Amino acid sequence: MQNSIQSCSLFARAVLCLALCAGSLCAQKTLPKIPATDFTRATVVDDDGFQQFKEYSVKCEPCRGRGAWDCRGCEKVEMPGCLECDGKKKAPCRDCAGSGQLLDPLVALPCPYCAGSAWYRCAQCNGFAELSETRDENVTMVACGACKKRGRYECVVCDGKRKLPSIPIKRKPVLKAKLKDLLKTREKLIELLPRLEAFEPLGRAAKTSKALTALLKKPCKLLPPLKNMQELLETVQKGLVKAGSGYKNFEESQDHQFRLFRDRSIYLVRHSVRVLDLCIARAEFNAAVKK
Repeated sequence: MQNSIQSCSLFARAVLCLALCAGSLCAQKTLPKIPATDFTRATVVDDDGFQQFKEYSVKCEPCRGRGAWDCRGCEKVEMPGCLECDGKKKAPCRDCAGSGQLLDPLVALPCPYCAGSAWYRCAQCNGFAELSETRDENVTMVACGACKKRGRYECVVCDGKRKLPSIPIKRKPVLKAKLKDLLKTREKLIELLPRLEAFEPLGRAAKTSKALTALLKKPCKLLPPLKNMQELLETVQKGLVKAGSGYKNFEESQDHQFRLFRDRSIYLVRHSVRVLDLCIARAEFNAAVKK
């Protein structure tokens, strides 16, 4: 049980790293490591011989079960309109989405795009809301036109809720799905994974976006958050085009956002496959009991 708790906490922190390193890593063209999805869930056998998942109730250690902490979004910078705490300097804990309890991975997961912060860093100004410009050897600060001097975008992936529900099966919770539907969904996601893992920007942003849309058209029906992730990616890319096309490394910044999107999508799919694996194992056990 302790290993399961620890892996979930580390998993939440890894998601945070994946989401918040976007801007600072762009220049180096490196990507944060995709979080592991090797979480486990304890089971018990009920009085009828069927396997059930144990109740998941684990105190969130990062916030000590309080559900809130000092806002990480404006901890080191003055930002009156901070999207994470609304300027109050206290915000819901990113690890538990404000509940004080770690998220049950079979039920929910930290948002892959905002990592529980409810916002996404502007790719042009890296969250500072301003840009430095040099003219006649004089450096001046100008408002970032990509994010309208906010430094960030509201996360439409989780709609500000900081977490996402685990993969649904026919619009129902995965825990209530039939074995045949679990197996069918898993097969489709396993088929998608290698194609997603191999995806690379295609030189022009418009061409890359079109290819991504084609690749994820059917998977979006299995994992609806993928569509919202594409929407946020498009917003960020439009901001780059609007305010960053004249800056150095413009194309590299665009490609970096595509790769971050790819890796977050990979994480979401892998998480969903792991959830399916655990549910399939339980469903197969129970199917054998019925015989």
